[in-house]
Amino acid sequence: RVAAVVSLAGPMVKDASRCVPVAPVSVLHIQGDADESIHVGGGVIGEGAPPYPGTRDTVQTWARKNGCGLRTASAGPNLDLDASPKAPGAETVRERFDDCPASGAVELWTMHGSTHEPEVAGDFARALWAFLEAHPKP
Repeated sequence: RVAAVVSLAGPMVKDASRCVPVAPVSVLHIQGDADESIHVGGGVIGEGAPPYPGTRDTVQTWARKNGCGLRTASAGPNLDLDASPKAPGAETVRERFDDCPASGAVELWTMHGSTHEPEVAGDFARALWAFLEAHPKP
């Protein structure tokens, strides 16, 4: 029923075997590299909580579950999605995993200089909708 999801600083659980999708789902993962809550390299959210994997591990897990290759290429020009002065210009670098099935694309958008709650710019919602719209269920 789910065709695609967008995650903003939403890591997976460290034990990826707990996630058993019945079909590929297109995934767009967006992460600020200056996020002070969800670290790019992984970590623990709170005392007693299970660890979460780093951003790259999270998207590679989705790529494997969807049957993609593990190489990435540009998914298009950089975007200016964060209006914060800490993330000037076109701070968002977009990567796409190769050889994904049509219904299981996986992309990573890294927002350089962005924190856990980026000051989203006007094109943020439009860019997310473009990803979701481009990945319907067959």
